[in-house]
Amino acid sequence: MYKYYKVSLFYLFMVVSFFSFTLSSLYALTMEEAVILAGNNYPLLKAQIETKEQAKYLKKASYDLYYPTLSLSYAYRDAFDTSIDATYQKIWDTQYSSSVGLSYRLFDGGYRSSIGKQASFVFNQSISDIAIQENDLSLMVKKSFYTIMASKAVLEVQEDAEIIAKKNYEMAKAKRETGVAKFSDVTQAQVRYTGKDEYHSCR
Repeated sequence: MYKYYKVSLFYLFMVVSFFSFTLSSLYALTMEEAVILAGNNYPLLKAQIETKEQAKYLKKASYDLYYPTLSLSYAYRDAFDTSIDATYQKIWDTQYSSSVGLSYRLFDGGYRSSIGKQASFVFNQSISDIAIQENDLSLMVKKSFYTIMASKAVLEVQEDAEIIAKKNYEMAKAKRETGVAKFSDVTQAQVRYTGKDEYHSCR
């Protein structure tokens, strides 16, 4: 069980990582589209759906025990007569036989009921497992989606701040060249823009 859990987490991590890359690098998806795409490509979820289909057919097959059993048989036999009177009878004698049987189990000690209940339990459990996996996958994709959206918003703010800092730095240098701004003003503007005091080192 622990090994299966680790494998499940690994596949889940791969799916979420894939959608993180898709959302941030390839094209924009809505959250609903990302959840649907993840559900269609998550290997463990697809395997669980197949398990549910198998359990559904096993549940239907369990009802077969409640129906009567019909059996048919047919046979024929060729016999060669080697008796003294063979000249007055058929030398070859073909015999045919057939039978039809119908049987029904009246008492089984609860066997058929037990098989039916077990098949129903397996089917219902497979449905619950799918719902759990879909919910977990949806939460992970939504978490990844909102994380990327937040990172994108932070990046946009940083880009705007960098543009403003660059303009202030260039303006400070221009003012310094005309003697309007102090050297410390240029240094502060340069540090805000690049994070380093390159202007002072090049002075």
